[in-house]
Amino acid sequence: HLEIIHRIVDSVEIPVTADIESGYAKDLSNLQGNINLLINTGAVGINIEDNIGVEGRLRNIEEQCERISVVFSKDFSETLNFVNIGHGPKRSFTALLY
Repeated sequence: HLEIIHRIVDSVEIPVTADIESGYAKDLSNLQGNINLLINTGAVGINIEDNIGVEGRLRNIEEQCERISVVFSKDFSETLNFVNIGHGPKRSFTALLY
C-alpha cells in the first residue's frame, strides 16, 4: 500500500492523508514503524481506527490511548498535519496539527 500512497503523493499538488485502518500493527513499536514508513511516502496525515481487525470488535480505552499517544508523539508532531482517530461518525476525533 505504501507504494500506491507514494505514487498518489507524487501525482497531485494537494496534501494527501492515508487511511491506515488500525495501523497494520499489533504492538506500539510496529505502529510507530508503520507511521514512519507512511511519512516517508510524503503523506501529511492519517486516519487510524480503533478496531482490532475483527468485525465489530474495538480496542479497550487504555490500549487505544497508548496508540493515540504514539500518533501524537514528538516523533510525528512536526510531520503529521492531520489526524483522524476513531471508527464512524459517533466515535471519531479529528485534530489539525500545526
